[in-house]
Amino acid sequence: MKRIVIAVLVILLATGGGYYYYTTTPTYSILQIRKSVQTHDVVLFQKHVDTDTLYGRLVDDVVGAQMAKMAADTNESGWGKMGQAIGAGMIQMMKPALLTGLKNSTLKYIETGNVGSNDAAGNGQAVIPTSTSTKQENANLDGMMSNFGINDKTKIDYRIVKQGKVANVYVPFVNEDLNMPLEMQFTLRDQGGYWQLVQFNNAAELMTAIEQEQEKRLAVANAEIQKSMQQNIGLVDAQKANRVDDKWGYDKKVLLQIIFQAGSDVPVAKWSGEIFVVDANQTTIFTMKAHAVFEQPLAKGVQQPMVWEVDINQFMDGHLPLWNLPEGKLGVRLKTNQLTFSDGSIAEEYTSYSD
Repeated sequence: MKRIVIAVLVILLATGGGYYYYTTTPTYSILQIRKSVQTHDVVLFQKHVDTDTLYGRLVDDVVGAQMAKMAADTNESGWGKMGQAIGAGMIQMMKPALLTGLKNSTLKYIETGNVGSNDAAGNGQAVIPTSTSTKQENANLDGMMSNFGINDKTKIDYRIVKQGKVANVYVPFVNEDLNMPLEMQFTLRDQGGYWQLVQFNNAAELMTAIEQEQEKRLAVANAEIQKSMQQNIGLVDAQKANRVDDKWGYDKKVLLQIIFQAGSDVPVAKWSGEIFVVDANQTTIFTMKAHAVFEQPLAKGVQQPMVWEVDINQFMDGHLPLWNLPEGKLGVRLKTNQLTFSDGSIAEEYTSYSD
């Protein structure tokens, strides 16, 4: 009997010690974070998630990636660099408001289960400007999750790799909008008896990957639309004529005549796009945006000439090369951005993936 009691005590002690050890592991802290969300326990959530550090680094990483993208897209002129500096300064001024918006909406979600993404920015909620949209998105948990194509119903799993006092958490998921497999990476730090989530390691990389995939799919969709529009209307011929309207030869103009022909079963009423003038080597030397409203909607097979007048300015790119081209037949390529048909329907390219 004594041996049985001793055996039971040993088992209880071993079990108790094992449970205590388990409560000090990264896995236990992850489960506590999950529990805090399920039970709306803000205190428990804040114990295991350092929102100040997490979102501070997140904003720096995401904004840094966006600024790098802007730098790659702009030229190396002084104006371009000044614009980047101003933008970086504005972001730093906005950072406290961004952090407050993210933190408050996260804690609100934990407490109530509702992010409240419909709140206006004027009600104390920060907004984040993005390079991929002309709209402003609320700086909250809902907006952040939607950026990765995740909704709050998505079931996700994870794996943990512990390295001393740091643990990396890998969370595979699928961007539901793109059906694209991805993986989030987080860092937990040992706080002495418990672990705390402190960093979203690859947020900027994930957003870049998603944006690139969206741009790729947007290009594919627009290529199909462009092909269809080219079948609906095309260029038959282009001519160029020079004109001088003063006796000193300063007031120079170039007349561009383009003959359109419709190929659509529904007559084309309006055309909008870009005109690219090329030289004998097929190099583009002049570009202009243009619009055409046809006197009578162009029925299939019907041709109509349209004329544009370009005031030559020697200080503007392409103007002098355009003037110097021989008069007469002109090398031109058209890019159609929008067609309006006689029945009121419109064909046009998508301007963003969200369209």
